[in-house]
Order: sequence, then C-alpha cells, then structure tokens
Amino acid sequence: MSKRMVKWAIAASRLDRCARALFGGVGAALMFHQVTPRTPGAGWSATDGLKVTPEALESFFDTLEGEGYALVTASEAAARLDAGAGGGRFAAVTLDDGYRDNHDVLLPILARRRAKATVYVATGFIDRDAPMWWFGVERALAAHDRVTIRAGGGARRFPAATAAEKSDSHARIGDLFLRFTPAETLAAVAGLKADHGVDCLAIADAMAMTWEQVRALAASGLVEIGGHTAGHYPLAAMSDAEAKAEIEGGRRRLAEKLGRAPQSFAYPYGVPATVGRREMALVQAAGFASGFTTQPRPLIAGDAASLFALPRIGLGGDDDAVALRMRLSGIGADRLPYAA
Repeated sequence: MSKRMVKWAIAASRLDRCARALFGGVGAALMFHQVTPRTPGAGWSATDGLKVTPEALESFFDTLEGEGYALVTASEAAARLDAGAGGGRFAAVTLDDGYRDNHDVLLPILARRRAKATVYVATGFIDRDAPMWWFGVERALAAHDRVTIRAGGGARRFPAATAAEKSDSHARIGDLFLRFTPAETLAAVAGLKADHGVDCLAIADAMAMTWEQVRALAASGLVEIGGHTAGHYPLAAMSDAEAKAEIEGGRRRLAEKLGRAPQSFAYPYGVPATVGRREMALVQAAGFASGFTTQPRPLIAGDAASLFALPRIGLGGDDDAVALRMRLSGIGADRLPYAA
C-alpha cells in the first residue's frame, strides 16, 4: 500500500483525530507561498511545492473550520502560546515572500470568508532589488541540458537533459544557494543571466507585489504583514553585522511603508542550516515578538518557552485536505523545499 493510500485510510477512519489528541498540540502555523491556478501543459517544474491552487486553499480553510480550529494571525498564535490560555485549538495561515497573487487571489478569498492570514514580506522583492533565484534556476534548467552556476571565482556545471536530472540539479543548486553569502548569490544570478539569459531580478519584478498592494493587504484588517528580511538571503551565511542589517533593514522598510513595524518574523528558508541561536537572538533584539521556522510540526504548549523558534507546517503542490489533517495530527508533517 502506498504512503498516500495509508494516509487516506487513516483519514477515512478518523484515526488522525485520535493521533491529534496525543500529538496535535494546541494548534498549528501553516506555511504557503503562492496561491495560483494550475497551468495546463506547463511541463517540468521544480517549484510546484511552493504553489497551491485557490480551490486547494479553500479546502484547507474548510478543513480547519470543520475541525474546530480558530483562525488567527501569526502574532495572535504566538500571544496565545505565551499566555498559556485554553479555548481550543487555533491555526495561523501564513504565506512567505510577498507574491503578487497574495493580493490578487488570496485577499478576495480572505474577504469572502472573513478569515485571517499573515504574509511575510521580503522587502527587497517589493523594492525590486533582491533576486528570486529559485525560479531563475528552474527556468535555466527547463531550457537547457546543462546549467552553469558561478560563484567564488569558480563554476560548477549541472546536468539537465532529463526531468530527473533537472529535479536533482535544482535540489543540489538549492543546497549551494543556502550556503551563499549575499555577494555570492548576486554573483551566481549574474552568471545565470550572462550564461543562460535568465534575469532573476526581472522575475521578482513580475511575481512580487507592489508597495500599493502590500498596503492594501495591511489595510484590509484581515492580513498581518510580517518581517522576512530585506533580501531573503540565508542569515547563517552572513556575518553578525550583515545578518543584523538584513533583519533590521527589512523591519524598518516595512515600518516606513506601512506606518507600523511588524511584530512577527519568518526566517528565510527556515531550516536548521540557515537558522540557529544567533539568528533567533538577532530577531528578538530587532524588536520582533516571535519568529517562525519551517520545522514541520504542530505548535505545543512548550513552545511558549521558545517564541523565536516556532514551527510551521508546509503545504503546497499536490497536498489536499487529507494531507492537512494528517499533518495537523502530528504524524504526517513533511518538509517542503528550501524556498520559504
């Protein structure tokens, strides 16, 4: 029996509810990125895990409400943990980066349902001076049989003749970018443009919100805007001063543009290789009240002691309501790809 069939069998028998009573904690923070319809015949893709359809998102809201979860913002979730209050399970729907569809597609869904969400904005994407390298790498691999990545004065070449090679190379290149400093990242994306004609800054220009759209989300009363650094670079690859500037610079820019400093923070990528005690201390020192990683598990009462290391459960791609129920149970929390 396949893993998917096992999950369906557990969900059909409602055993996930029994597991949730033991392992489901007090609530959950859910992580999404893009909300976009499927593109028929799109071919190979490495980033489907970062996309959910509007229909899937609606089903996730239906599931949360049907299972009795109160929908809250990320800051409200952290505050509930800190207060240690009861009152039933809660869920925070969060979305990372600041994609244009968060305004065009997500906001109408929230308005119709009167539901809450938190959008973590990397200000460099909105200012059009930070690259969305994961889409650039994807486009280069889709168009070529071999892709070159330049950084540190050298070059590495990755095979891309087949779909399997493309997927494997995208993952391996992603591991490189998670170790790159900002300077190395910019050198690598400059190489992608020179060698393969892929402009990662132009991709951000096409895919990210404008400041007017970010302000519309904030003014809706339904969306909390959270911090996600300025350039969405891996913080652990930076010096203390660089990481501090990334965190504080993104927070100042949001305060300048929205008239209010964000209180909740999501670490770019959010995996142990990019987030540690230093990064958590810097986020706290910057004035944030909480910080969310991409550790894939429900929230537990004990998380009140570590409000800058909070977990989030990722959903995307082919995930459905059954997958959500399994992950809420604490026994089916798979990790999404690195681009968080």
